[in-house]
Amino acid sequence: MARSSKAGGKRSARKARNPSSAKGRKRPEPKRTAGLKRSTSSDLELNAARDQQAATAEILKIIASSPSDVQPVFEAIASSANRLVGGVAAGVYRFIDGLVHLVAFSTTNPAGDAALRALFPRPIEDHFGIVEAGEVFQVAETENEEKPRLRIIARQRGFRSIIYVPLRSAGASIGAIAVSRKEPGVFATRQVELLQTFADQAVIAIENARLFNETREALERQTATSDVLKIISRSSVELEMVLDTLVQAVARLCRADQVYMFHLRHDLWHLIADYGLSAEARAFFQTHPFTPGRGSTSGRAAMEGRAVSITDVLHDPEYTLSEGQAIAGYRSTLGVPLFRENTLIGVFSIVRTRVDPFTNKEIELASTFADQAVIAIENARLFEELRERQAELRVTFDNMGDGVAMFGADKRLASWNRNLQKMLDLADPFLISRPSFAELFRYLAARGEFDSTDLEAELSRSLDDTGRALRAHSSGRTGHRSAA
Repeated sequence: MARSSKAGGKRSARKARNPSSAKGRKRPEPKRTAGLKRSTSSDLELNAARDQQAATAEILKIIASSPSDVQPVFEAIASSANRLVGGVAAGVYRFIDGLVHLVAFSTTNPAGDAALRALFPRPIEDHFGIVEAGEVFQVAETENEEKPRLRIIARQRGFRSIIYVPLRSAGASIGAIAVSRKEPGVFATRQVELLQTFADQAVIAIENARLFNETREALERQTATSDVLKIISRSSVELEMVLDTLVQAVARLCRADQVYMFHLRHDLWHLIADYGLSAEARAFFQTHPFTPGRGSTSGRAAMEGRAVSITDVLHDPEYTLSEGQAIAGYRSTLGVPLFRENTLIGVFSIVRTRVDPFTNKEIELASTFADQAVIAIENARLFEELRERQAELRVTFDNMGDGVAMFGADKRLASWNRNLQKMLDLADPFLISRPSFAELFRYLAARGEFDSTDLEAELSRSLDDTGRALRAHSSGRTGHRSAA
């Protein structure tokens, strides 16, 4: 009995361990539950990866469809980053000229949104200074922050933790992406990597827009320069037309509201061209030429012999042209001197009716147009001198006792005086047609104007000597060649 019981106990033990038994089939169930948990976790990770890929693809589409405007890209990045990280809000920032600019953000509540906008632009300092150095910066608990600014804005916008990821381009930080959460704590490594991906896309958008806009601006500058040069070449004596085109081009490419061009005459600045002025402002500057000096942007540029920019004339202690400023309403100004062979002849004054300083690129562009203005003014001066000289020569030419015809290098009639036309009774249409020397010679010979019996020999000698002119004497209608 004991053995049987023992044997039976062994059989029972084997049966209990036998997977084919009913009890054995129930024991693996915990393993299937663990597999289900792993499967659920994998599905969540897969769905998160799909969401990230979809968001990335959508942002790339926006970049492609908006090559010159980064704003839609920034807004999409802020929205996607906030959603995929599970944040309260997200923001995209740019670092420009030592200041942090808020360029896009997701909203929370009206008061919190207004409080956030009011903080920017601001100097790059505190946590933004760390991000500018290229480091990811996290605040696990905003309530523990020593400086009150972040604590206050966190309470206003309803978050307890926040992360800042730099936008890196060519080894420098040009901005940041920030995402905040309701719960305190450090962001997971996967979330940091996700935000770095969005940061890379923001940089791609910024660089694409920069290259696109630089190319477009360069084309616009070339087109404007070409247009001005064409006008200079076609209308050299029409200085007003050239200068009007210049000031319009400067205003468009330098984002200016008004442009003035002053010419120095009798130690006073006289307005000779303008763009964007009201009738009242134009009348004031036309009737109130002013003396050079540091009290105006133009005078300061002339005195220093270089481009001078004033951020806000209302806060510049040296600026004294207050009456003109009050009428025209400008705030930020740029003065560019016009030099001809180291001699000051005028100045450009380019202004904005808002406080918005001119960039180095705009100053360089304005200087280029100043050079073209000098070319136009100099061309007009030279052509005026030439026209006066030609008028003097015409008077002398017409008052000569003989009739004279001048021929050009192409042996066609270039000019003639009234005596020639009168003596030889030549019709206007015939002279205006600029006949060749041979045509005029044969025409006169057919009318018996020459005594020579060998007309062709005389014509051949005349054609070989282009340094002579046909001269008809007032003593009679017979003519001969004589030295010009």
